[in-house]
Amino acid sequence: DDCFLKSFVIRSRNGSTWSSGLQIKMRIKKNTSTTEYDGAFVTSTGSGESGQVTFSLTSSDTSFSQGDAVAIGFNATGAMGYITAVATFELT
Repeated sequence: DDCFLKSFVIRSRNGSTWSSGLQIKMRIKKNTSTTEYDGAFVTSTGSGESGQVTFSLTSSDTSFSQGDAVAIGFNATGAMGYITAVATFELT
């Protein structure tokens, strides 16, 4: 079905600590085009639930149709340790 990526949250897990001032960029490649999004690290250091980066996105930015080839990647300015990620999609 047609949908869009509504949000993407990256969080530290297992008590890992992230580098101070960590910044993350997310890249979404859809078919042949690539769009980059900046993420802001909320605290100077973080672990568990306190260290997370949230990308809030809009349907016009991240809409997908059935058959689209999609890849999501990340660049970070420092060490991230163990992470978990949650992507939220919404049907259009």
